[in-house]
Amino acid sequence: MAASVIVSGVKVEGKISGDADVKIDGEVYGEIILANSSIFITQQGKAEADIKALNVFIAGEYKGNIVAQELIQISPSGRVQGELKAPYLAIEKGAMFSGKIEMSEAGATPEPEAVPVPVAVPAAAVAAELDQEDEQDLLAEEIQEETQDLDDLSKEA
Repeated sequence: MAASVIVSGVKVEGKISGDADVKIDGEVYGEIILANSSIFITQQGKAEADIKALNVFIAGEYKGNIVAQELIQISPSGRVQGELKAPYLAIEKGAMFSGKIEMSEAGATPEPEAVPVPVAVPAAAVAAELDQEDEQDLLAEEIQEETQDLDDLSKEA
């Protein structure tokens, strides 16, 4: 079955439901229910909606709550804010995520009192970012010293 496409330049407000996969290149605001199908938010796509689907793939912008029966995947270009619930979750390097994640076993019925776990940035990522900032500071100092040396040489000449 072919996917339904919401093309770039089209804005949909309200409820979307059905049995076909949906690809969002445009904008969607509201609710999306695709119990046996997948939703794809492309790099150009934007959605502010509550989503219930088999799988959800995000490469664009998303804000809201997602309940997926199988998988939620956020690509490197994906920007996500909200609460995610699924048995499997993939957040690729470069993706941005802010919110809560709740994971359960595939096929398991989530308990009503389940407590979402906040996502933390790995210490290695913070250390790598600090190392980059230190490198930039050192490079700036070296450039400043070389510039000063050139100024001194031109004054002597």
